[in-house]
Amino acid sequence: MTTIACLALALGLFGYGLIREAPKRVAGTKCAGPDQTVEVDSVVQLVGNHPTRNSGRVDPNGTTLNYSWELSFLNNPNNSNTDLKNPSGPETSFVADVPGTFQATLWVTNNAEPFIYCRTPDKVKILVKD
Repeated sequence: MTTIACLALALGLFGYGLIREAPKRVAGTKCAGPDQTVEVDSVVQLVGNHPTRNSGRVDPNGTTLNYSWELSFLNNPNNSNTDLKNPSGPETSFVADVPGTFQATLWVTNNAEPFIYCRTPDKVKILVKD
């Protein structure tokens, strides 16, 4: 095999590995946003968005994205009465009504398949201080 043929084969295999592994690397991106620390009675804003791959409503191919947010209170007893506003939209919010830790979970899909550019489900913690 000639040097050029060997080089071409090596570059082809390297390129194949990059392409095959790319979704795994990109899928590790957090799309539910960073963890937050807020005061009691604050309005907590949550934005489901990949920093470069979607506008919050469509993927790079123009396919509409579907969002589903879920909120849970991680402390016992669970004495929170808050609810998410617009839990099926790219952005949601809630009032941090009690001190403790909330966890918001976000699922992003397109055509009923996980959106490959986001970690799905993705979780964000919100620490609420007195």
